[in-house]
Amino acid sequence: EKFAMWLSSVGFDNAMQAVVYDRQGANYCGRLWWMLKWAGHDAVAVLDGGLQAWQAAVPWPAGARPTAGVNLHLTLHFIGAVPRTGVPALAQALGDAAAAFEPCTLQLDQFIVWPRGIALLQPRETEPALARLHTALGTVLAAQGLPVETRPYRPHVTLARHAEGAALPPGVPAPPPVYWPVRDGFVLAESAGGYRVLERWGDPRVPRP
Repeated sequence: EKFAMWLSSVGFDNAMQAVVYDRQGANYCGRLWWMLKWAGHDAVAVLDGGLQAWQAAVPWPAGARPTAGVNLHLTLHFIGAVPRTGVPALAQALGDAAAAFEPCTLQLDQFIVWPRGIALLQPRETEPALARLHTALGTVLAAQGLPVETRPYRPHVTLARHAEGAALPPGVPAPPPVYWPVRDGFVLAESAGGYRVLERWGDPRVPRP
């Protein structure tokens, strides 16, 4: 109530379109987005909020570890440990599969929590172009003698870990869908306290600089 009264005192009303932003990777403006929605103001948007708006909309349980904005990503295959001497050959093999890359756009709008408290955002359906790339890369990895996940591919972005019981607040609209354009290709990345890109591949129809 105090928040709603303060909004009225500064001349803010329901006829206004609110666009919120901050300089902290959308951590604070996402929370303001949620508070305005809670107060009954529907015309509010996050400027370039995207995935961070979803992170801010969830009241995370104690001990949860939200993923830092710089580390938000979508995995095609988890390869596991590879000797450094084997990376060049692996990169060459993955590059041979680059012809399977087709630009597409993912609509991420399904918030769920997997076992072991992995909170994520996923699309309702897997884009066929992404599924074909996943299959082509899996064939290459198997030929290299590397393990390949046999379960159906479920593309997703991990928003937080150790988030058992996390859920969107009842009665509050979910943040808008995140439209993720997959047009810049894919990368081979090393995970070691963060992510370091070792090699990248783009649309083979677009010349590389």
